[in-house]
Amino acid sequence: AVVLDADHNGIYKIQGLLPGGYKVLFGANAVAGGAGWLPEFWNDKATAAAAEDIEVTAGITEEIDAQLQAAGAISGRVTIAGSGAPLGEAFVCAILDGETEASNCTEAEPNGKYLIPLLAGGGYRVEFSASYFEEGELFEEFATQFWNGAGSLGASGLVSVTAGQTTPSIDAAMTEPGSNPEPPDEGGGGDQPSGNPAA
Repeated sequence: AVVLDADHNGIYKIQGLLPGGYKVLFGANAVAGGAGWLPEFWNDKATAAAAEDIEVTAGITEEIDAQLQAAGAISGRVTIAGSGAPLGEAFVCAILDGETEASNCTEAEPNGKYLIPLLAGGGYRVEFSASYFEEGELFEEFATQFWNGAGSLGASGLVSVTAGQTTPSIDAAMTEPGSNPEPPDEGGGGDQPSGNPAA
């Protein structure tokens, strides 16, 4: 694989390729605090399996362009139930409705705040976890939960993500395994309305 950056005009040139078929993936890193842009393969294909091969021969293959679509994001803060202290080591994942694998994950900052960027528009279930390894075994430091205090993926409410916007205040107050959490106060109940413009 060859990875390179386009210039400030969006122009790129990949050199030194052997003749053959290639798939080209376009992407852009999210600017700090922003939702970013959705990656895509050439000709508006979302996956490598659907992507078309570009045949490279001697000379220059031109007009292999892309127009990236704005992504959405989810943000919030993770704290310890009872004390309200920030939980910086928490891991937060966004799982698209109907899926079981995460679309994207992030780790909360030391102040407990997090941002999950690079999300396509749609409904997501947000999972919060905090674990550690000891002698090769994984232990839960705090009980895994989903947004609004739900104990399982199926019981979790949906968080709505809109392209170009950040859905804020998707918070969690985490408890130790086996403890009984207090009723959550995490941005309201039920499904989350559409995101607000990113600050």
